[in-house]
Amino acid sequence: MATKPRNMDIQSKDHETLLNLIDNLRSLGTSTCIDLPQIVVVGDQSSGKSSVLEALLSLAFPTKDALCTRSATELVLRRSSEASQTVSIVADANCSDDEKKHLHDGFAIGDLDVDVYEDLGALVEAAGVAMGLDSTKRFSNHTLRIELTDSEQPSLIF
Repeated sequence: MATKPRNMDIQSKDHETLLNLIDNLRSLGTSTCIDLPQIVVVGDQSSGKSSVLEALLSLAFPTKDALCTRSATELVLRRSSEASQTVSIVADANCSDDEKKHLHDGFAIGDLDVDVYEDLGALVEAAGVAMGLDSTKRFSNHTLRIELTDSEQPSLIF
């Protein structure tokens, strides 16, 4: 009978430390040089990507008949005694400093008064507006980053 390796519990302190290290490396842009572990959900339009994530995370992802998610979305889940929600837009590496500043200044969750758990759709929509998405610019190379912490949250990055 196979035994579970030590320290492989998904909620262990070692696991949390490793995820934080991977997240820090990714934020420094090292993922262009080093393959970092990640969970990715991809598929054709209306193939059930949001439904898969909703089932895994108990978070209501927006769904529509038309295009809904028009940029990459990174979910960083962390277990913590204190609940918090941090939302930001990570600018594409190729955009100008002015565009990065516009994204940073033009998008703040505090201004939105949106609870990620209650209305993720409104958050995705507001991020799209900040990224300049409209009927002519349908997709963005920027990333919507949502960090959620609470005592029930698994420690994962999607």
